[in-house]
Parts: sequence; C-alpha cells; structure tokens
Amino acid sequence: MARRNTRKDRPHERTTVEDNRFDVSLSPCIPLPPATGILAHIHHLRDRPRAEYPVIQGSVHTPHPPPLRNHLRTVLRRSPLFRGLDDKLIDSILAQGTQRAWAKGEALESPFFSNEFCVLAQGRAQVVGSVGQNDKRFVLFVLGAGDGYDFVPLLDGHPHETHLECLEETLAVSFSLDLMRHWLQDNPDLNRNFLPYLGECMRTLEALATDLAMHDTLTRLARLILRHLDQEAAKELDGTVPVRLIHDLTHERLAQMIGSVRQVVNRHLRQLHRAGIAENQEGSLFVHDLEALKAIAEGVHRRLGNHRHVD
Repeated sequence: MARRNTRKDRPHERTTVEDNRFDVSLSPCIPLPPATGILAHIHHLRDRPRAEYPVIQGSVHTPHPPPLRNHLRTVLRRSPLFRGLDDKLIDSILAQGTQRAWAKGEALESPFFSNEFCVLAQGRAQVVGSVGQNDKRFVLFVLGAGDGYDFVPLLDGHPHETHLECLEETLAVSFSLDLMRHWLQDNPDLNRNFLPYLGECMRTLEALATDLAMHDTLTRLARLILRHLDQEAAKELDGTVPVRLIHDLTHERLAQMIGSVRQVVNRHLRQLHRAGIAENQEGSLFVHDLEALKAIAEGVHRRLGNHRHVD
C-alpha cells in the first residue's frame, strides 16, 4: 500500500508563522471560475519568494485577488454554514481567513485540524478513519465546496481520530478554532445554520452505523448512491439522475464507504447496470430507475434476479 502523503513528507511545502513562510503548495491546475485571474494568482503565489509574503500575528495571510475573492464569497453564500448571512459579515469572515490549497492525494492529519477549521471552496476531499497495522480504512464523508471540517475539535477541543484526503486539487479557506467559536457565539444567524448542518452530519453517521449493522452490501451501496443523488440536475435530464461527489470514485473508494471490498462493489455495480438501474457513463455514475434503486435500498432485490450474491 502506498505510503500516506503527510505534511512531514514535504516540509518545504508546509509553512508556519515561526519560519515566516506561507502555505503556498498550490497546484496550477485548480479549475476556479473565472479561471484566468485565479490561475494567474496561483502561479504568482508559486513564483514569488516566500519572504515577500506579509505575516499577520498568529496567522498566515494571503490577500485574495478580486476573481478569487469573488469566488470565495460565492462559495460562502451558498454554503449551508454561511447561507443567508449579511454580505458585510461574509466579507469580514473572508478577510480573517487563510487561503489553503492542497494537491490531489494529499493527506492532512489530525494535528492540523486541532487548530484550524476549514471550508472547502473548490475540489473534493474525503474524511477517512484508519486503524491497525494493515491500515484498514473507512470513509465517513466526502466533502465538496461549501462543506466544513473538522467539527469535533471545534466542539470539544480534542484531536479527532480521522484525517482528510484530497480527491482532487482542493482549495479551502481556514480559520482558527477560537475565531470560529467567537463567530458562533456572537452571530445568531451563523449559529442557526451551524446546528442543522451538524445535525445532518450526525444523521449521515447514524445511517452509516445502521447500514453496517443491518444491511447487506448491495443494500448499503444503493443507500450510499441515494444519499448522493443530484435531484436538481435530474430535472433537466428526463428522469436520469446524476450522482454528485462520489460519481467518479474508484470501486475501491466506494467499498471503503460501505465497509466492503472492491470486488464486491464491482459485482454489484454490474448487477445494477444489467438491470437498467444505474450506469457509468463516460466516467460518471447515473441512475436511470430511481424507484428500483429505492426498492433495493429498502432490501427488495427482485429485479436483480434470484441468484444474486449476498455479502
């Protein structure tokens, strides 16, 4: 198994206030709209000498150029955490945030999130728990733009036994935990957004626990797909429903989300394809028969035949 890429592996790309450097491990391939200005800014960050960056006490700060600032403002406005907040408050929050960018495959360990709360602005990342000498893994969540991480140290102040892995080039804005707590305490609107979002995360964990304890792998896979359907996009596709966030994940990664193995997930996806329920089109997963998928998620598998495997 490949060695996990951590901050210690590339000390020249990780930065601290003490050594007067910045987190500029930025990929030139992050597709942020509008692309020209933002990509130029990312190239500019990569090329500038580290000594040129300003340091703000207790934090690392990179001024956001107008295209990137507008993109970040849009992400926060649409985020379930910050939706509905006054524009002046959103601008104030952004002004106190730190721009972070991570490469595809990069893993961020618990110590980083013991001090920082991040909101993803572009890309996807998965929240992974791993135990044992064989590095057995289970994926708890897949996060996209507007999602926040990590709530556990934000709430109780203790490290969390998970880490974040970037599924693609990922851009985020981070804030100190103390600053997030201050905003939650002083802004009722932010607090009202925070509690339902946290409740949704708890529901997802509850569903995972129920799936693992009560259902076979085919049912777990169907329920996983249902949780990630893009219902809004389905209105424009004549009943075909695209899958979001997990649409192009490998069978190995999907298996890690339902407590199974790659071979089993591969077999079940082929069953769904033969039954006309779901299909992989040009690298993305689509659902053609939503009612049949819901029936499988409830434990009814008649459409897949009488000789299916139960795992």
